[in-house]
Amino acid sequence: MRDPRLEQYAGILVDTCIGVQPGWQVLVSAAPLARPLVDEVSRLLGERGAHALIRQNLTGSLPWALAAPEELLKTIPSIDLHSLENADALISIDAPENTRERSALSTERVRLRQAALRPAMERLFTGDLRWVGCLYPTPALAQDAGMSTRAFEDFLYGACVLDWDAERERMSRYSERFVSADEVRIVGAETDLTLSLTGRTGEVD
Repeated sequence: MRDPRLEQYAGILVDTCIGVQPGWQVLVSAAPLARPLVDEVSRLLGERGAHALIRQNLTGSLPWALAAPEELLKTIPSIDLHSLENADALISIDAPENTRERSALSTERVRLRQAALRPAMERLFTGDLRWVGCLYPTPALAQDAGMSTRAFEDFLYGACVLDWDAERERMSRYSERFVSADEVRIVGAETDLTLSLTGRTGEVD
Protein backbone atom coordinates (compact mmCIF):
# COMPACT_ATOMS: atom_id res chain seq x y z
CA MET A 1 0.00 0.00 0.00
CA ARG A 2 1.42 3.35 -1.03
CA ASP A 3 2.15 5.78 1.78
CA PRO A 4 -0.01 8.88 1.10
CA ARG A 5 2.70 11.04 2.68
CA LEU A 6 4.96 10.18 -0.25
CA GLU A 7 2.61 11.87 -2.71
CA GLN A 8 2.33 14.91 -0.43
CA TYR A 9 6.13 15.06 -0.09
CA ALA A 10 6.54 14.95 -3.87
CA GLY A 11 3.95 17.71 -4.24
CA ILE A 12 5.89 19.95 -1.86
CA LEU A 13 9.10 19.40 -3.85
CA VAL A 14 7.50 19.99 -7.25
CA ASP A 15 5.01 22.75 -6.46
CA THR A 16 5.98 24.51 -3.22
CA CYS A 17 9.77 24.39 -3.54
CA ILE A 18 10.28 24.50 -7.32
CA GLY A 19 7.02 25.91 -8.63
CA VAL A 20 7.45 23.90 -11.81
CA GLN A 21 5.96 25.30 -15.03
CA PRO A 22 4.85 23.59 -18.27
CA GLY A 23 7.72 22.90 -20.62
CA TRP A 24 10.40 23.01 -17.92
CA GLN A 25 13.28 20.55 -18.00
CA VAL A 26 13.75 19.28 -14.45
CA LEU A 27 16.79 17.28 -13.38
CA VAL A 28 15.93 14.69 -10.73
CA SER A 29 19.12 13.43 -9.08
CA ALA A 30 18.57 10.47 -6.77
CA ALA A 31 20.04 7.23 -5.45
CA PRO A 32 18.30 3.92 -6.31
CA LEU A 33 16.68 3.55 -2.87
CA ALA A 34 14.68 6.73 -3.52
CA ARG A 35 12.80 5.08 -6.41
CA PRO A 36 9.33 5.42 -4.77
CA LEU A 37 9.78 9.18 -4.35
CA VAL A 38 11.36 9.55 -7.80
CA ASP A 39 8.30 7.84 -9.30
CA GLU A 40 5.94 10.24 -7.52
CA VAL A 41 8.00 13.28 -8.51
CA SER A 42 8.16 12.08 -12.12
CA ARG A 43 4.41 11.55 -12.23
CA LEU A 44 3.73 15.04 -10.92
CA LEU A 45 6.20 16.59 -13.36
CA GLY A 46 4.37 14.82 -16.17
CA GLU A 47 1.02 16.11 -14.92
CA ARG A 48 2.43 19.64 -14.83
CA GLY A 49 3.60 19.32 -18.44
CA ALA A 50 7.32 19.32 -17.51
CA HIS A 51 10.13 17.00 -18.53
CA ALA A 52 11.61 14.69 -15.87
CA LEU A 53 15.34 14.10 -16.49
CA ILE A 54 16.25 11.29 -14.10
CA ARG A 55 19.90 10.97 -13.07
CA GLN A 56 21.33 8.48 -10.55
CA ASN A 57 23.60 11.28 -9.35
CA LEU A 58 25.47 14.28 -10.71
CA THR A 59 28.86 13.64 -9.13
CA GLY A 60 29.85 10.25 -10.52
CA SER A 61 29.65 6.82 -8.90
CA LEU A 62 31.93 5.90 -6.01
CA PRO A 63 33.76 3.08 -7.88
CA TRP A 64 34.45 5.55 -10.71
CA ALA A 65 35.66 8.24 -8.29
CA LEU A 66 38.02 5.74 -6.64
CA ALA A 67 39.44 4.45 -9.93
CA ALA A 68 39.58 7.57 -12.11
CA PRO A 69 42.89 9.44 -12.49
CA GLU A 70 43.02 12.77 -10.68
CA GLU A 71 43.08 14.70 -13.96
CA LEU A 72 39.71 13.19 -14.84
CA LEU A 73 38.26 14.12 -11.44
CA LYS A 74 38.98 17.75 -12.33
CA THR A 75 36.58 17.68 -15.30
CA ILE A 76 32.83 17.50 -15.80
CA PRO A 77 31.47 15.46 -18.74
CA SER A 78 30.13 17.80 -21.42
CA ILE A 79 26.74 16.04 -21.31
CA ASP A 80 26.34 16.70 -17.57
CA LEU A 81 27.61 20.25 -18.00
CA HIS A 82 25.06 20.91 -20.72
CA SER A 83 22.29 19.57 -18.47
CA LEU A 84 23.26 21.81 -15.56
CA GLU A 85 23.62 24.85 -17.81
CA ASN A 86 20.25 24.36 -19.52
CA ALA A 87 17.93 22.76 -16.96
CA ASP A 88 15.16 24.89 -15.48
CA ALA A 89 15.22 23.19 -12.07
CA LEU A 90 16.95 20.51 -10.02
CA ILE A 91 15.46 18.17 -7.43
CA SER A 92 18.22 16.35 -5.52
CA ILE A 93 17.12 13.41 -3.37
CA ASP A 94 19.63 11.90 -0.93
CA ALA A 95 18.91 8.26 -0.05
CA PRO A 96 22.14 6.61 1.15
CA GLU A 97 22.52 2.88 1.61
CA ASN A 98 25.55 3.60 3.82
CA THR A 99 26.15 7.11 5.11
CA ARG A 100 29.87 6.35 5.50
CA GLU A 101 30.35 4.96 2.00
CA ARG A 102 32.18 8.01 0.65
CA SER A 103 34.70 7.92 3.48
CA ALA A 104 36.66 5.62 1.16
CA LEU A 105 37.49 8.68 -0.94
CA SER A 106 40.54 10.65 0.12
CA THR A 107 40.11 14.28 1.12
CA GLU A 108 42.11 15.32 -1.96
CA ARG A 109 39.85 13.40 -4.34
CA VAL A 110 36.76 14.93 -2.76
CA ARG A 111 38.33 18.39 -3.05
CA LEU A 112 39.17 17.90 -6.73
CA ARG A 113 35.66 16.73 -7.54
CA GLN A 114 34.02 19.57 -5.65
CA ALA A 115 36.27 22.11 -7.35
CA ALA A 116 35.34 20.70 -10.74
CA LEU A 117 31.63 20.87 -9.97
CA ARG A 118 31.69 24.38 -8.52
CA PRO A 119 31.52 26.35 -11.82
CA ALA A 120 28.76 24.07 -13.13
CA MET A 121 26.75 24.57 -9.93
CA GLU A 122 27.08 28.36 -9.96
CA ARG A 123 23.51 28.70 -11.22
CA LEU A 124 22.31 27.19 -7.93
CA PHE A 125 24.19 29.77 -5.89
CA THR A 126 22.92 32.72 -7.92
CA GLY A 127 19.32 31.49 -7.95
CA ASP A 128 19.25 31.17 -11.75
CA LEU A 129 18.56 27.44 -11.39
CA ARG A 130 15.64 26.70 -9.08
CA TRP A 131 16.51 23.74 -6.88
CA VAL A 132 15.65 21.80 -3.77
CA GLY A 133 17.51 19.10 -1.87
CA CYS A 134 15.79 16.56 0.38
CA LEU A 135 16.15 13.22 2.13
CA TYR A 136 14.35 9.98 1.45
CA PRO A 137 14.10 7.76 4.56
CA THR A 138 16.48 4.80 4.41
CA PRO A 139 17.66 2.30 7.05
CA ALA A 140 21.11 3.92 7.02
CA LEU A 141 19.72 7.35 7.89
CA ALA A 142 17.51 5.79 10.56
CA GLN A 143 20.51 4.03 12.11
CA ASP A 144 22.49 7.28 12.20
CA ALA A 145 19.56 8.89 14.00
CA GLY A 146 19.35 5.99 16.47
CA MET A 147 15.81 5.22 15.31
CA SER A 148 13.91 2.42 13.64
CA THR A 149 13.22 2.92 9.95
CA ARG A 150 9.49 3.42 10.62
CA ALA A 151 10.18 5.95 13.37
CA PHE A 152 12.57 7.85 11.11
CA GLU A 153 9.96 7.91 8.34
CA ASP A 154 7.46 9.42 10.79
CA PHE A 155 10.04 11.96 11.94
CA LEU A 156 11.05 13.01 8.41
CA TYR A 157 7.55 13.26 7.01
CA GLY A 158 6.38 14.98 10.18
CA ALA A 159 9.01 17.67 9.64
CA CYS A 160 8.48 18.10 5.89
CA VAL A 161 4.89 17.27 5.02
CA LEU A 162 3.34 20.45 6.37
CA ASP A 163 1.02 23.21 5.19
CA TRP A 164 3.83 25.50 4.06
CA ASP A 165 1.52 28.41 3.27
CA ALA A 166 0.41 28.37 6.90
CA GLU A 167 4.02 27.97 8.05
CA ARG A 168 5.09 30.95 5.92
CA GLU A 169 2.37 33.08 7.50
CA ARG A 170 3.34 31.93 11.00
CA MET A 171 7.05 32.58 10.47
CA SER A 172 6.36 35.98 8.91
CA ARG A 173 5.15 37.20 12.29
CA TYR A 174 8.52 36.29 13.82
CA SER A 175 10.37 37.76 10.85
CA GLU A 176 8.64 41.11 11.31
CA ARG A 177 9.79 41.28 14.92
CA PHE A 178 13.40 40.53 13.97
CA VAL A 179 13.41 43.01 11.09
CA SER A 180 12.19 45.81 13.35
CA ALA A 181 14.72 45.04 16.13
CA ASP A 182 18.30 46.22 16.60
CA GLU A 183 19.36 43.22 18.66
CA VAL A 184 18.14 39.85 19.85
CA ARG A 185 18.85 38.17 23.17
CA ILE A 186 18.75 34.38 23.54
CA VAL A 187 18.35 33.18 27.12
CA GLY A 188 18.24 29.57 28.28
CA ALA A 189 19.94 27.05 30.54
CA GLU A 190 23.57 28.22 30.76
CA THR A 191 22.90 30.47 27.75
CA ASP A 192 22.70 34.25 27.56
CA LEU A 193 23.60 35.61 24.12
CA THR A 194 23.01 39.06 22.68
CA LEU A 195 23.34 39.47 18.91
CA SER A 196 23.29 42.71 16.95
CA LEU A 197 20.82 42.94 14.07
CA THR A 198 21.77 46.45 13.04
CA GLY A 199 21.97 46.73 9.26
CA ARG A 200 20.62 43.24 8.67
CA THR A 201 17.44 42.48 6.76
CA GLY A 202 15.54 39.26 6.25
CA GLU A 203 12.36 37.88 4.81
CA VAL A 204 10.38 34.67 4.69
CA ASP A 205 10.12 33.46 1.11
